[in-house]
Amino acid sequence: MNRRDFFKLGGLFGASSLVGGVFAKEKESPATAPAKPINVLWVVVDDLGYGDFGCYGAKDIATPRLDALAKDGLLFERFYVSPVCSPTRASLLTGRYPQDFRMESALTDTHGSLTPDPLTAAEHFRAHGYRTACVGKWHLGKDAASHPQSQGFDRFYGFLGGAIHYYKHTYSKPSAKDESNAYLDFYEGRELCHDEGHTTDLFTAKALEEVHIAKQLGKPFFLYLSFNAPHYARGVKANQSRPVAEVLQAPEHFIQRYAKDPSQPTMREVYAALTAHVDESLGRLEDALKASGQWKNTLVVVLSDNGATLPFGGNNGVLREQKHTLWEGGIRTPLIVRLPKESYPLARRGVRVKDPHYVRDIFPTTAAIAGYDYTPVENIQMGQPQFAMWLRGQSETGGRARVECFKYLSSRAAIRGEWKWIQDGLNTSPALYRVATDLSEKDNVIAEHSDIAQELEREWNRWYAPYAKREHEEAVKEMALNASRIQSLGKEDAGYKWAKDELEKAQHWLNITNSHR
Repeated sequence: MNRRDFFKLGGLFGASSLVGGVFAKEKESPATAPAKPINVLWVVVDDLGYGDFGCYGAKDIATPRLDALAKDGLLFERFYVSPVCSPTRASLLTGRYPQDFRMESALTDTHGSLTPDPLTAAEHFRAHGYRTACVGKWHLGKDAASHPQSQGFDRFYGFLGGAIHYYKHTYSKPSAKDESNAYLDFYEGRELCHDEGHTTDLFTAKALEEVHIAKQLGKPFFLYLSFNAPHYARGVKANQSRPVAEVLQAPEHFIQRYAKDPSQPTMREVYAALTAHVDESLGRLEDALKASGQWKNTLVVVLSDNGATLPFGGNNGVLREQKHTLWEGGIRTPLIVRLPKESYPLARRGVRVKDPHYVRDIFPTTAAIAGYDYTPVENIQMGQPQFAMWLRGQSETGGRARVECFKYLSSRAAIRGEWKWIQDGLNTSPALYRVATDLSEKDNVIAEHSDIAQELEREWNRWYAPYAKREHEEAVKEMALNASRIQSLGKEDAGYKWAKDELEKAQHWLNITNSHR
């Protein structure tokens, strides 16, 4: 019996978390489940920066509903994700490192997917009688096995790729000169859908429908509402220039609200309109849940999947850099959590949480809050339930004991408490920052604290060693296939050169993890 079947048949153990590869009892889990099942609402906004909500300091975007939600719950000042979307979404839904699924970067149009083996949050909650729905962006694979309805969701409504036009619901490659080869990427279940309207409005309407269905069925709901806003609808290559209207599309009445000249809005103004549109839509959902009596027992989690892309209108505040990097601007994003008052009337509210928190922890913590702890039956590096942090606004250790590791392409980083060690490139010198106070990562203190830097580097090497071994083995196989193929060609081609480059990078990481542990 595999792990997924085990859970589907209802096999459950007590609460635990994986620390250093060993299962340990989780002291922060609730002693008993809530008196009745809570509803779970996860909201993901796409490519939204650290400085794009009012409660996070935005001066040019009004987000009154999200600001009020933060006052009624917790605002996390140091929440960390991956620097691009697919890895973050994989970690969110599984509680695991994206490297477990060889998903270090965003999935391409034709390559990569969430494998069938990990148990997802949707499967976990469905096994406990929840109505489960994925509404919006998926970006975890387009094959049948990785489809949301193959990963525990009763219903899927949205798109499978990384970006679509807000009104046409089509995808166009950034390299394409026009939209002549654009294709529809919009689904109800597994069938193409031709609904008309702005995606934020369509996703909100479907979310409203889903919570109503759950109410009619007499079931709690697990709703994963994943807006594509304010992500660009069509990417732009470095040597390209596109009109703002091709990159972002917001409803006209929101553009009228934010643009100085609505006939020629700037990228930032349309981005602001899209963000305000999401805020207003979440307000509609909240109002509907209050009217139905579901709100008082609903857990709400709102996060961004990675930092903003600055050329596309985003704002990461004082944080350094942006999406596609391991600097704070790429991996530190907003997180707002509001616990249900009916089940947790004594939970602290209006608190700014200063301890570091990680996307891998969302699933196990949500499960603990719901009273259905998730205990992996394999020896995997699972995120840790942060029950005390969500209940009181502060963890028991302040994040000082835990090391969380990151890798993106040629860059790597490790965070523990106030410290962040980072090496931004294969041949660059590492640096050490006190990111709890040095948000802009300006003051490199590695010379004064070399012992801490060395310890964090060793921890990173220990963490990545098994991945490095696997990636090297895969690169050797790929190189052998390409070497055999080019013998008949008589010359090197792009595929061979790619395989050669991948092998060199895999050898680099293998050498590092073998020699510096």
